[in-house]
Amino acid sequence: MERRQRKRRSPLWAKIMVVFGAILMVAGGGAFVAGKVAQDKVNEAVGQDDLLGEGARSEHEVDLHGPLNYLLVGSDQRVNSTKPGLADTIIVLHIPEGMDRAFLVSIPRDTWLEIDCNGNVYYSKINASYTCGGTDRGASFKSLSEAVHGLTGLTFDGGAIVDFEGFANVVGVIGTVELCLEKTITSIHTGKTFEKGCARYGKDDALDIVRQRYQYADGDYARQRMQQQFIKNLLREAIAQGYVTDVTKVGDLLAAVGQSLTVDTNGIDPVDLAYALRGISPESMTMVRVPSDVGTVGDQSVINLIEPDAQGLWDAIAADEMDAWAPANPEYINTGKAPK
Repeated sequence: MERRQRKRRSPLWAKIMVVFGAILMVAGGGAFVAGKVAQDKVNEAVGQDDLLGEGARSEHEVDLHGPLNYLLVGSDQRVNSTKPGLADTIIVLHIPEGMDRAFLVSIPRDTWLEIDCNGNVYYSKINASYTCGGTDRGASFKSLSEAVHGLTGLTFDGGAIVDFEGFANVVGVIGTVELCLEKTITSIHTGKTFEKGCARYGKDDALDIVRQRYQYADGDYARQRMQQQFIKNLLREAIAQGYVTDVTKVGDLLAAVGQSLTVDTNGIDPVDLAYALRGISPESMTMVRVPSDVGTVGDQSVINLIEPDAQGLWDAIAADEMDAWAPANPEYINTGKAPK
């Protein structure tokens, strides 16, 4: 599909999706594109690839009036690494018709399902499907997208992946981000202790915090809440520091993402897509937990879907009925606080 040409007059205000760190995280980080030269810089800075598997890609032409579904993945793989990575964060981003709000649905990385890994079919955790591509990020994403499609039945209008360096570097540009911890934790990666309550953290500590899960009673669900909180707060900070209005700052943001971010916009110019998403704010984002609970397979802990609740969620996304589904299912809406 050929990319659509932009014919708007400059200056143009575009929203750049900041697929952030330790979750993906993705959020509209706002920015600014003035004219053709700036547009080219955006398109050159953000890596583009054919990420979605054949079954996972939407067959219809992308409509920038919505609804839209995107698959967002955060990987622990470092740039130019010779080792395969894992998908630490898997998010289905649903944007309803109207393009002024968003639902971020976190799929637990330990979700148990059947995986087709290059013709070898077996049961495993969903994040293992990412390793089927080896060190090729595009191939890894394709494999994961097919696994997500098999689990949910959903197809996607595009996708994005950010790896380890991107997780930290976006925060590095912003400076610090506020995170509110449910409890005092000690990192299993660095041994550093982080106190319960709200504080501002730099890029290394923020990345460390959002990667933790073993210290919480509900494990990966707590990490999902922290990752989703991170997305909102990072976007708020970007707005507060003028990344929505100051065209001179976009270069710093793009340089921070660099090789770490790869997108598949399904033939749509990334700047056009960003502009179409300009109405989404932190307050218009709803964070969703997939209906699921913890189980075991042998000696390993896994996540199993709760049916028919999970199927109801997938159906609501496919039919663009999340505005009705969310208030009818409050137990699956993440508020940023631990469930009682």
